[in-house]
Amino acid sequence: MAFRPFGAEGEAMCHNYSLSAWVLENQPPGTFVLQVRAHDADIGLNGQVKYGIMHRDGASSGFTIDPDTGVISTTVSFDRERQREFTLSVTATDLAQEPLIGICQITVFVADQNDNDPKFENSRYQCESTVRPPSLRPALLSAPGSRAAALPCSSTGHRPFMSPRDPPVPFSL
Repeated sequence: MAFRPFGAEGEAMCHNYSLSAWVLENQPPGTFVLQVRAHDADIGLNGQVKYGIMHRDGASSGFTIDPDTGVISTTVSFDRERQREFTLSVTATDLAQEPLIGICQITVFVADQNDNDPKFENSRYQCESTVRPPSLRPALLSAPGSRAAALPCSSTGHRPFMSPRDPPVPFSL
């Protein structure tokens, strides 16, 4: 029995009974993943094939396969941050009285979707430095209703500045 998976990239042989596919995280149940096809050279019932997914300890893998068409689809919405890949053992069984079974291992990778905001580990950071800063450092200043301006400022004392507004408004640091 020859096993042939089909996907978005066209026909491919399931060499060494291994293949990979991708599904984007956060997609609804029923999302298409891959279609497999097995060919049996026999005629009649001996040549007809039904597909299945072997489950370990009866646990659901999050995938289902149409027994007639070989279309693999999701049964849940996946979160890549929880699990990045799944390994499926897909079976193709002929309908003979003493059926023959072909098995193809398929690794389904969960592709990342930009669904998480960047987060700081702490809400506040504090540091001390024994290195004396240079006397002038640029500062980016802005105020409501004005545009930001990069200005030199002194690390000691106050220095008057003029805002980029029209008319300019003096201020100091």
